[in-house]
Amino acid sequence: LAEALPVGIFRTDTEGNYLYTNQLWREMAHGQSSCSRFWGEALHPEDRDKTLVLWHQCVKSQLPFVAEFRFQHASSPRWVSCVAVLERDTYGQVTGYIGTVTDITERVNAHNSIYQAHKALENRVEERTADLRAKNRWLQQMITERKRAEAALLEERNFISTVLETAAALIIVCDRDGRIIKFIRSAQKLTGFTLDNVHGAHLWEKLTPPEERDFTMARFHQLANITATPIEYESYCLTQHGEKRLISWANSAIHSEFSACIAPLYHG
Repeated sequence: LAEALPVGIFRTDTEGNYLYTNQLWREMAHGQSSCSRFWGEALHPEDRDKTLVLWHQCVKSQLPFVAEFRFQHASSPRWVSCVAVLERDTYGQVTGYIGTVTDITERVNAHNSIYQAHKALENRVEERTADLRAKNRWLQQMITERKRAEAALLEERNFISTVLETAAALIIVCDRDGRIIKFIRSAQKLTGFTLDNVHGAHLWEKLTPPEERDFTMARFHQLANITATPIEYESYCLTQHGEKRLISWANSAIHSEFSACIAPLYHG
């Protein structure tokens, strides 16, 4: 799911060291995203100090981190809009941040172009009034387009935030041994189980009818050994009261940078 979203996604520990980045983040940060490295190393030198001051203030005060800055890049700096929120463990202790970055380079470049055009018009106003009026009409059009782009960007950002915080689909994440580690709200609503009920249990122990356990285990081992194509199939899921719910699954796996399976992801 994280690889399919149109934004860069990252997770860090409380020190700002990478725990996870998706492919789009790595492209925007030009590869400055290997595990155990500080995310600030990817910042453009001119933005590094002020951005890290804000980052450390947010970490100290346990506040969301919202900022716009540039990443270093081989071709040219990439402007991004970053939104990151605190992650907490089951005891409420802060374990790090999870966030997204959206490429806003075109918007920033458009803004700079508009600013330069406006200054040029001011300098020529006395000599070329007629030309200034034409330029102002063009400027208003550009402002309107920029507002539309900003509104679309805000809508996209809100959508991604909603997907990450409250996914409507049934999503279950297991560890490499098939034990359940994440059980989102929609899965709890469908099955009646809470995360405490199923955490640490094998998927096929709690949620699979006895007659389908071998099939589910086989699909799990298949999922752990592929790197690209999702595995699609239908099977029953047990509720807390023993009822069966037929689920259409499209499952994939989260992989490390060395293609090792980190966590099978069940999406139904």
